[in-house]
Amino acid sequence: MAAFDVCSADESPVLSIENDLAAAMEFGAPGTPTIPVNGVMAYGVVDSLEFETAIRRVAP
Repeated sequence: MAAFDVCSADESPVLSIENDLAAAMEFGAPGTPTIPVNGVMAYGVVDSLEFETAIRRVAP
């Protein structure tokens, strides 16, 4: 059996991946990229102006 077939047949990583996915969903990160800025979530591609705005909203 080829190495690829052996690796793809191994289901041991599945539980770890499912646990990571559940933790991400619980955190509020449904996908990547998801970047929290002091409790405010930025989803998807965020340009630098959006980041600056988000940071300025929460910065003292």
